[in-house]
Amino acid sequence: MIGTRFPADEELTLILEFVAASLQITQTQHDRADTAYNSVTSWLGAEGSPLEGYDPLLFPQGSLRLGTTVKPLKKTEFDLDVVCLLRMNGGATPGEVYELVWDRMWSHKTYRSIMERMPRCIRLNYAEDSQFHLDIVPAIPDISKGGTFIRIPERPSPKLSTWRTSNPKGYAFWFERQMVYLEKYARAQVEPLPVQDSSAKKPALSKAVQLIKRWRDVWFKDDMHLAPSSIILTTLAAEQYNGEATCCDALTNILEGMVVFARSNRRDLYNPANRAELISEKWVKDEAAYRAFCDRIVEFRDKWQKVLDTARSPIRGIGDVAKLLYELFGEPVVGAIKKAEERVAKSRDSGNLYMERTSGSLITSLSAPTVSSVSKVRPNTFYGE
Repeated sequence: MIGTRFPADEELTLILEFVAASLQITQTQHDRADTAYNSVTSWLGAEGSPLEGYDPLLFPQGSLRLGTTVKPLKKTEFDLDVVCLLRMNGGATPGEVYELVWDRMWSHKTYRSIMERMPRCIRLNYAEDSQFHLDIVPAIPDISKGGTFIRIPERPSPKLSTWRTSNPKGYAFWFERQMVYLEKYARAQVEPLPVQDSSAKKPALSKAVQLIKRWRDVWFKDDMHLAPSSIILTTLAAEQYNGEATCCDALTNILEGMVVFARSNRRDLYNPANRAELISEKWVKDEAAYRAFCDRIVEFRDKWQKVLDTARSPIRGIGDVAKLLYELFGEPVVGAIKKAEERVAKSRDSGNLYMERTSGSLITSLSAPTVSSVSKVRPNTFYGE
């Protein structure tokens, strides 16, 4: 433990960076998901497939596409979504499109044993040790809207009888614009699963979303049926994001905006890239889920403010902040605190650690407004000084 004083915002940001890094799915998990994705898309788009005549376009959507996937807690899974877009005209029915994709997957003996019908997709349930499932979303272009808009079959009753409008590509582009993240993805008949960026390369918004999703997993672990969906949390976070440079500042601003939203009594939240697509259906249908979000997001904001106040207090202690962070994000905080302490110790010993004279906060680089506002922290020699 490095003393009892806890450096304020810079050190807190460092700890959050380490927490966010620990939430990344492992390389093994990403490789398994990538292998599954490539196998499924190859089978659906193979030469001679019954889908070949419809010029299928296969691409990822959801958290892996956005770079906001969170390592699952024990006994939970992350999901990989694949859109299978068939170039059909509007004459096809939802049931016909769904069955066409289902039949192609069913003709593969390996997939046949793990397939499950879902209201809007075909789910592949992989072995438990993989900790993910893959959802195939059949779709056709939405000619009436054009661009990247699509229609997907929906089962509001026992029968697939209606189309649901969607725009997953448009949503991904919107999210990337929100965080000014201009990485370009290859465009092909089968678009590859994006390579997982290291946490250090991710923008503040992506890491803030990962932290919020982990809070959701921790605080709703005993009643996940009430938990807000990832797309709801991602959308609210991106709407409230205001270009903050660090995940600490981004999280602070986003939580304030989420509390304002919660107090507006609005249950309807739409895809920013498709205003006809309601993404908060759960809240519209289940008032208890909506109220649970409203109550707990206020608790989150209040707890986070307490973290900030404690970190900035002149009598703050690292143990006090660690305890509060653990309540919010769980086990990853333990390792993050240790790594942050090691980073500070390394900076101290290398002579690159400074202290603000006014606040006593530690700074690991000379980023202060003036050199006169900081004083160098002497390295520990452990020679009885």
